[in-house]
Amino acid sequence: MDAIISIIMPAYNAAEHLDFSIQSVLNQTFTEWELIIVNDGSTDETAQIINNWAEKEARIRVFHQKNAGVSAARNLALARSCGKYVTMLDADDALIPTALERLIEQTANNDDVDMVTAGFCEIYKNTGKIDHRGGLLMGRKDQGIFPVKNAFVAEYMHCGVCSKLYKSDIIKRAELQYQEDIGIGEDHLFALQYLQHCRTAAVLQDELYHYIHWSDSAISRFDEGALSDQCYIHAVTLYSTRISPPNKQWAAALLSHFLRVRTWVKRVITTHRPHDWQTIRKSIDAHLPVMLYKAGLLNSLRMIRRHLYS
Repeated sequence: MDAIISIIMPAYNAAEHLDFSIQSVLNQTFTEWELIIVNDGSTDETAQIINNWAEKEARIRVFHQKNAGVSAARNLALARSCGKYVTMLDADDALIPTALERLIEQTANNDDVDMVTAGFCEIYKNTGKIDHRGGLLMGRKDQGIFPVKNAFVAEYMHCGVCSKLYKSDIIKRAELQYQEDIGIGEDHLFALQYLQHCRTAAVLQDELYHYIHWSDSAISRFDEGALSDQCYIHAVTLYSTRISPPNKQWAAALLSHFLRVRTWVKRVITTHRPHDWQTIRKSIDAHLPVMLYKAGLLNSLRMIRRHLYS
């Protein structure tokens, strides 16, 4: 049986939680899938675990590479995937049993739906806390099929790896890849680049993906100041030079989206408090010029603003 959905899973030293994640795929009510696991040069038992799974389950395909990062692992899997659609799953997260079924339902009898995005929940195992994330940012509850050209989806969609369904032929035709030289925001960049080739996107509020923090998040070990600088630098440099939107509305939406998401990351790192979007917007207004000035990018921002609003 040919796979309809290719599930891409990069794995680096993921032995502790791999079985849990893989089992969530095996539990899917939709069964026409392939799971492509790329071992990214792990030094623990990851290679042995995924090899054992591949021997037991024909729908699981494994590849091994020298350590090159999560983006390189995803790119290898994309190149080897066979499904009509692609979705992503990290090696320590999980899909709810009906996740693939709900995603693929949105494409039934509607070939114009080029992307599906759904909600997810963040689960903190050390505290038991659960944060519920809908399909859109800022608490928006819109659901349905939306034309991408109006930039609504680009501005309000969460663009991480969670709960996304992509068309393989669009990825291949547009020669899209994850940027391997970017340490922060590569998943957002991929999703927004992909959207430029879409006609419509289906938005679900259902939480189909469990994004699990098994212990203190690895991102919290980063230097907060350096991460903040990188967030703002990426907001300008990535979306002004790597993407060439066909109109000003798209450019404004992309810049706005990235600023909101990265400022949220900074807030999570420093406070672990619930969203307060008014505060986040004020933070953007107050700190963006300072961060850009420190990075020598203030003139670049002014140039972008002139381009967007002239």
